[in-house]
Amino acid sequence: MGNNSTFDVIIAGGGVLGVSIAYWLSYVTNSKILLIDSYSSLGSGTTYLNSGMVEAPFFYDPSTKSIFGESVCRSRKLWRKLQAMYRLPWREVGSLEIALDEDSLGIIEKHEMRARSYCPDEEYRVIGPDEIKKIEPNLKASGALLSPNDAATDYKILTETVGTLASHNSVQYLMNAEVVSVSEKENFVEITVRLGGSVNIYKAAGFINATGGAALSLAHSMGLANDLAEIFIGSYYWKVNDAANAVFNHHVYYIAKYSSQYPFLEPYLTIRVDGSREIGPKPFLVGSHDYRKYGGTVDFLASIFKRPIEPKIKMLTSNELRSMIYNIMGNIFSEDVVFNKVKAFIPDMKKNLLVNKHKSGKRNIIIGKAGIVHPTSIIQTQRTIHVLQYFEPGATGTPSFSSLLAKYLIDKWGLKKRMSQPTQEIWDYNFASEISLNNLKSLFISSR
Repeated sequence: MGNNSTFDVIIAGGGVLGVSIAYWLSYVTNSKILLIDSYSSLGSGTTYLNSGMVEAPFFYDPSTKSIFGESVCRSRKLWRKLQAMYRLPWREVGSLEIALDEDSLGIIEKHEMRARSYCPDEEYRVIGPDEIKKIEPNLKASGALLSPNDAATDYKILTETVGTLASHNSVQYLMNAEVVSVSEKENFVEITVRLGGSVNIYKAAGFINATGGAALSLAHSMGLANDLAEIFIGSYYWKVNDAANAVFNHHVYYIAKYSSQYPFLEPYLTIRVDGSREIGPKPFLVGSHDYRKYGGTVDFLASIFKRPIEPKIKMLTSNELRSMIYNIMGNIFSEDVVFNKVKAFIPDMKKNLLVNKHKSGKRNIIIGKAGIVHPTSIIQTQRTIHVLQYFEPGATGTPSFSSLLAKYLIDKWGLKKRMSQPTQEIWDYNFASEISLNNLKSLFISSR
């Protein structure tokens, strides 16, 4: 096997997480790195379908999720620096988290305190109905948390830019390629890759599985995580008629009493980086992670009987899981679900303003014997690490979170650090990774 097929680190997955990890490893170490992706360009899967929101960290409880809040706060600054340096798409629109009734006012006050604790140099404030009317005349709410610096961007373009900079630091890319199998040996990992009609074998000192919805299947192929299974949820969004863009001028979330454990089931209002408005999601069940094949309820039901089955039986006995599944299934045949929820806080919303219904991203929900697994879950072996699902801190928090993963892996695999500055330096590594590694290690789950 020649040197052209031997690397220090191989990363599977060319989304925002995989590319950011590649950048940091190439920035800090002299490692020979190969990134493999099944698409023709970086950021073409989950990252491409991301809504583009640059969010505030008020969702993250400091007692259990401080790593995500800190990652978001640091990463907002890192993304902004990258955008300004290369004049990438960016639109500051601000966001409102609204309380539909007085009972929810305490929640937005608590969220304001969280946001201030993570980002003390940014502006967050609770506003009342009168001020809401001044900035959002069509909105009806008892109060809101205003985050004026929230923005919209295009994470695919940001990811491609980071990937280009990483290539200047000698990261290599293998696109339109599929990782067929991964075999861990005593001193290296052997990765079999299909590219067109040929099959090639690569080896590396360490392997990173950042393939998003395909991550658990890849782990299963190694004989890992056999006590975990997953289901997939797709989503619909609607464009708001361009002539009615003034319907809302900020990203808008609301505090939902129902299914508050699953905020991804609730609609929100978002402004895209091009200025267009969207409302969604309306979730539906699908059978696989592949964004090029959506399928539907029939495919989902068929996927239930794919191995491993034992964790999926949990859906029949867990009130938590049943509630989520029934919520989604109950919405399938109704086109009015999203509209009616939005009308609760925009009373004058007209249904004919919602146009161009389109499918957007998918998310995988990983299930273990105890129920739903944490939305960001990682397993590892001596020479491999698998990010099984990655929803917190999301694209917004990726620059900082990925630097922590890189920092951990540099020590774990003994990667040789650079003696001189890299060719491309855009972010401050010490600032990005100045979060306790113990917080990262808390996301590692035990699995057989």
